Amino acid sequence: MAKPAPWTDSEVDLIKKLSAEGLSASEISGRLKTDMNTSKSRNAVIGKLNRLGVGLASKTAQSTTAAAKRARARRKAEASANLPATKTGGGISFDELNQHSCRWILDDNTYCGNFAGRKAFCSSHATRAYAGVQEAV
Repeated sequence: MAKPAPWTDSEVDLIKKLSAEGLSASEISGRLKTDMNTSKSRNAVIGKLNRLGVGLASKTAQSTTAAAKRARARRKAEASANLPATKTGGGISFDELNQHSCRWILDDNTYCGNFAGRKAFCSSHATRAYAGVQEAV
């Protein structure tokens, strides 16, 4: 396997500058290819920045720690656990369900039946059903 070409001073200066501007490693690699006519991969850029102690600038608007996500899910679950049961007036049978009925099961043969629009559950049961469900990242 051929040994990769060493980093020139101008390449190092450029990746430091682009990293400080907030560009991703892929974007920096692309700029190296167009501006310097060199073929440095994304991983090569990441490795060089790490060896220089520079690192990539993080996008704080997009970064949320796992602990913060868990805390938010815990608060949402606790809030929904304190909800009172939905009053349905006795519910409806399976045969009475239609496309707009809430499908929350009250007992063996009885469903909530409140208006749910185009969703599976009415608003109060949806809050309970999806409590603690994390959003996709």
